[in-house]
Amino acid sequence: MSITFDQLVDELQGRPSEELEEIAVLVRHYAIEQRRTEMLENAQQARKDWENGKLKAYDNVEKLMRSIEEA
Repeated sequence: MSITFDQLVDELQGRPSEELEEIAVLVRHYAIEQRRTEMLENAQQARKDWENGKLKAYDNVEKLMRSIEEA
């Protein structure tokens, strides 16, 4: 069963503070895990791009900044 964000908020209203605190901890944990997964996927894609020659290395910050501005 899927519920909307508004339904979820409505469901949380009136819950005991202990439950709300536990839910907050769980949501924070889920968000951290999701971000870790995103970071891993980004790193894996960057490695593939590097191996396929899609990324460039720069020997100084000025060259890097110029390439960013040109993109």
